[in-house]
Amino acid sequence: MERLARAGEEVLTTRAQACRKLAERGYERIVYLGSGPLKGLARESALKMLELTAGRVATWFDSPLGFRHGPKSIIDPRTLVVVFVSNDPYTRLYDLDILAELRSTMPARDVLAINAVPEDGSASEGTWTLTGVTDLHDVLVSLPFVVCAQLLALHLSLALGRTPDNPFPDNVVNRVVRGVTIHPVAGRS
Repeated sequence: MERLARAGEEVLTTRAQACRKLAERGYERIVYLGSGPLKGLARESALKMLELTAGRVATWFDSPLGFRHGPKSIIDPRTLVVVFVSNDPYTRLYDLDILAELRSTMPARDVLAINAVPEDGSASEGTWTLTGVTDLHDVLVSLPFVVCAQLLALHLSLALGRTPDNPFPDNVVNRVVRGVTIHPVAGRS
């Protein structure tokens, strides 16, 4: 737990300026990709971005393999693609493949890899490597990875003039779900 907390703190102290710079680019679309448990993180990241920007930034999530087909057509010149790179050595190969493919067809500044295992070029602007968590399962490493996504959503929200604590002041979307009735299940108490 201490290593996860340190990795999350590392994101907050070392990536805030990078998130501000990304937000200044005016992305209109953000795609999050992740394999296995990191696909759930990709989904949560897309939802957080959509919420904090009040829908002004369109989002998509997928697995790296699933994205290679039709969903890849969402990419345009105003798209940022974020790839959460798996710690699993086999799965990681597919994640690195999609990174190489994207970096060969898009401007390098529009593709961001977030990982825990240093790779060639890991010091580049387009790769954020979290330290101290290389040996952890993807379920655990997703915890500091989500801080990256939340920080990016915060800065894009601010860049768009939204209030992150209340991106929907007109209450079109509520922070607490309203109007949902929990119905009893027949035969259960």
